[in-house]
Amino acid sequence: MKKIGLFLMSSLFLSGCTSTNALHIFSIDARTTDVALENLVIVSNGTESYIQPTYQLFAIEHTNSDPADLVKESGMNLYDEEENLIFSIHTGANQDGILDTRTTPLADDLVGFIAPSKNIESGKNIFIEFVYEKDNQEVTEKVEVALQKSN
Repeated sequence: MKKIGLFLMSSLFLSGCTSTNALHIFSIDARTTDVALENLVIVSNGTESYIQPTYQLFAIEHTNSDPADLVKESGMNLYDEEENLIFSIHTGANQDGILDTRTTPLADDLVGFIAPSKNIESGKNIFIEFVYEKDNQEVTEKVEVALQKSN
């Protein structure tokens, strides 16, 4: 049902695009040593990007870690190749104090976000910045992701 809803929302976004604009669809993953982002879908027409809200952002459990040591919340900032901020969200713990959005991604909201962006196309890079706390220290890590068209 979610995929049908996502398809319909993407179709509405795409119908707003003129026939002269090329569409670019990307599904991206990024990870640091402590957090991971999976299945973030971006649809871009060259001037705007639709970002679907059902991605998965979760803490990575290491084999020698105690559940109390896991990251409990994380901010995620999405930047284009020129490092212009496109999208930002902060997600907190929803499963026994552990960051894990895999089971309830944004309260099942299928209405995505549309943001102005001119640099989201195949062959370009984007940056995903994770901001979280670990061992009572704020950690900021930026991951570069090369955009390749999804099939």
